[in-house]
Amino acid sequence: MKKPKNHYETGFSFDVFSDYQVHIIFTDDINQSVAYIMARDGFNTDVPPNKLTDGLAVSVNNGHSYVLLMNAAPVAGTIAHEAWHVIRAMFKHMGVEFDDEAVAYHLGYTVQRIVDFKVKLDRRKHGNGRRRSAAANARRNRRSRITTEQKIRHASEIWDTDPAKALAL
Repeated sequence: MKKPKNHYETGFSFDVFSDYQVHIIFTDDINQSVAYIMARDGFNTDVPPNKLTDGLAVSVNNGHSYVLLMNAAPVAGTIAHEAWHVIRAMFKHMGVEFDDEAVAYHLGYTVQRIVDFKVKLDRRKHGNGRRRSAAANARRNRRSRITTEQKIRHASEIWDTDPAKALAL
């Protein structure tokens, strides 16, 4: 099955929990992305299709969880809600007791990883809010190249008298 359009994915693992894998997915169509990852990763889930959901967490018995969120800006509550499902599944999978501090730490870490990925996607999509023209990029590159060439020339000129200063350039 082909990867759905506008399906962006990253992941991380919890090393202390036997490398429990968490996959973070932002998509325009959660149902298509669920079908795609089920076919790709070889698992089935009984998650019913729902066009109205903003997020979904799917946990698999092999030590993997998937957080799927809509590309449209998800609200903090949805991110925290889906992250909670991941932490709960991980603790149950590993047979770990639900300790307040351990849950809070791992929940906060998971939420932060999701938010960081969304920020990265938005920056890539919107170019950090600033776009330079092709001509401006060419001028910038030319200035950088000239500056580097000048530094090399200057370093070679002062090498005989002050090698330490030449290396510092």
